[in-house]
Amino acid sequence: MDYRGLMPDAGGVKERFTVVQAPSIASQDEALKSVLAAGFRPAFEFGLANVWSPSEHNYDHRAVHCGLYAPRIEPASHAWCARDATQTPDERHYIQFNFAQPMFAMGIATRGRGDEDQWVTVYHVMVKLAGGDWVKWRNPAAQGALEFPGNRDRNSVQLNALAAPGQAPLVNGVRLIPKAGQEWLSMRADVIVQQPPGPRQQ
Repeated sequence: MDYRGLMPDAGGVKERFTVVQAPSIASQDEALKSVLAAGFRPAFEFGLANVWSPSEHNYDHRAVHCGLYAPRIEPASHAWCARDATQTPDERHYIQFNFAQPMFAMGIATRGRGDEDQWVTVYHVMVKLAGGDWVKWRNPAAQGALEFPGNRDRNSVQLNALAAPGQAPLVNGVRLIPKAGQEWLSMRADVIVQQPPGPRQQ
């Protein structure tokens, strides 16, 4: 993914941003490497989704800074950060991934904020089913509870499956709704997806 597209270019603001390189995916945790080896992809990281949030602390804490392995672009935060520090469950604080075409949503990967001790410890998931509405999604690893476990530090990756193999929902969007966190609702995140097979060749 070309991270230069995340840099603002209006009004000469670009000059105050400095790209801080981060390790590549290949040098990161084994769990995510095994996901990639299986043919799944972090959607935002691979340019298969855009990201948006109605709750952003300010311009330097926008959703576009949520990439799992994106380099930090100083002085921006190294994560998406919600509008305020409230730890009260609030449906307004969420980050949303939108897909240009339907994808099988296999799971969610999250990290804490890379430049501060801030992270989300619990979150809910909503999915926009292909051709349908937004629905709450239950955690298959927790007897159908709505809560998904988040992070306990800045950089460890927490992987959560959304469904058993072969049962992943076909979706147009995924929304992560933090429910509790450390100091501030901040997260790096991505949706692990599999592209549907294309039409068969005649």
